[in-house]
Amino acid sequence: AQYDQAFAEIRKQHHDALEVARNVVAQKKDTIHDLRLKKQKVQMHRYYEQELETVKKDIAEYQQKIRNTTIDIADYKKQAETLQKQWELDQEISEAGYERKIEKMREEGTQYTNAVAAIEARLEGGKDSLYAWLTTNMPDWQNTIGKVIDDEHVLFKAGLSPQLIEGDQDSLFGLKLDLQEVTKTVKTVADYERERGEWLVKADANRAKLNKLIDERNDATAKLKSKYQTKIKELNNDRRQLDYDLQRSKGQLQTNEVKFADLTRKAAAEKERLLQ
Repeated sequence: AQYDQAFAEIRKQHHDALEVARNVVAQKKDTIHDLRLKKQKVQMHRYYEQELETVKKDIAEYQQKIRNTTIDIADYKKQAETLQKQWELDQEISEAGYERKIEKMREEGTQYTNAVAAIEARLEGGKDSLYAWLTTNMPDWQNTIGKVIDDEHVLFKAGLSPQLIEGDQDSLFGLKLDLQEVTKTVKTVADYERERGEWLVKADANRAKLNKLIDERNDATAKLKSKYQTKIKELNNDRRQLDYDLQRSKGQLQTNEVKFADLTRKAAAEKERLLQ
């Protein structure tokens, strides 16, 4: 009986030890299972998810803004260049039109002043010329010898030493001509003075028209400048503002990229800590 009792006690102790071992194994299995679940949860969990999504969204928005702003800057630049070329073309056309008119008026003015100068030279030289001598010494000479004398090379030429010789004053080198059919009219000093005055009036009118035309050309140039320069200035100001916005967006993009990288490192560090 004592032996049986001892054997029973041994069996009970063994059973208890086995039960304890089983419980320990079960507990360890539960712990391992819990650890596996925790690991899976840690691995699947996205740390700083909301912050990362917010920053990611901001990065995408700044990237799109940079693309749009870059396109707008190029467009404004192209518009300004197009306006500059159109301005130059309009200016060239305007100046060419005025220059043709101005050149024509200057040519006319030169003709008027040359005509005045020619008359003045003729009148000044006429004091010692055949013209002056005939006027003094031969009455009605315009209707006789005046009809056959060359105005340009003889009548107003000085140094011809004219003199009267006895005989018929109506003859020329002894030759008498019937000059009734010759319609040439010899101009008097008064005629030349009147003609000179007419040329001076034309010259003055020409100068006035020329000055007016030059003023019109300058006004047209000023109007074109005002028209195009204002538009180009507005485009350039807008482009400068866009340049400022572009640099600002680039800076904000860089800041958010750094922030995104920092949050990504923090999330990885937090996950590693929880897995330990």
